[in-house]
Amino acid sequence: MTEIRTQHNDAAEQIAKRKLEDYLQRYPTLERWSLVDVVIDSGVKISHSHPVLTLVPHENEWRLVADFIHEQIHWFEAQNQQETAWAISILQAMFPDAPVSYPVGAGDSTHLHLIVCLLELLALEAVHNEMVEEFINSYEHYTWIYGTVLQNRDVIEAVLRFCYPQLGR
Repeated sequence: MTEIRTQHNDAAEQIAKRKLEDYLQRYPTLERWSLVDVVIDSGVKISHSHPVLTLVPHENEWRLVADFIHEQIHWFEAQNQQETAWAISILQAMFPDAPVSYPVGAGDSTHLHLIVCLLELLALEAVHNEMVEEFINSYEHYTWIYGTVLQNRDVIEAVLRFCYPQLGR
């Protein structure tokens, strides 16, 4: 089980910790993406995966859970480097003109984020299928990436299932 800690133990962090723990308990399917421990830190502006998975204490439960899944998937990629490199090379051939500038792209990791964002979408759908697309469309970051994932979902998912046998067919 993933340990969730707070950095400053302030009210926002404590609330976010409780929300995330409750959510993970209600939806055990998300345990698949619980790979590393988490720190919730009200002192950071952007959640990040490395070197320590650190989350912004979002008030919105969905945003908190989506960030948790998104950052955990970066650890999945790090643990599966060969498969990730293979998937990225295929996605680069499929989307050679992918933008890199923020907020539409993700710098030199735009193709990597096609993987992350599709797996995030699938994980969120496993718990709340009816709201996911609307939620993802509300994002103001990685807009090309999420849009591409939504528009090309089947083909990107096929690439990932081919490259990552552990995802199943």
